Amino acid sequence: MAAIDTLNRSEWTTSLLIEPEVAELFRVTPRTVQRWKVAGILNPIHVGGVTRYRATDVAALIDPPTSEAPAGNQGFAKTDVTASEHER
Repeated sequence: MAAIDTLNRSEWTTSLLIEPEVAELFRVTPRTVQRWKVAGILNPIHVGGVTRYRATDVAALIDPPTSEAPAGNQGFAKTDVTASEHER
């Protein structure tokens, strides 16, 4: 896997990452990435039966843009989970 920080700008716009790669970048499990997908934090692309994510979408979660985030990609700062929701 090419590390995200070594990709040049043109590669960021065309690169797709699989769930284990996204998980590795955030140091979480692939199951957590699947939960983010269900929660609408990440928007997947399905290619040949494999779920992939745009590197640009992943990068936006790491370093959110200063303007309002597009619908479906709120990032972590805008995602609030209360204790009661977390315990379900």
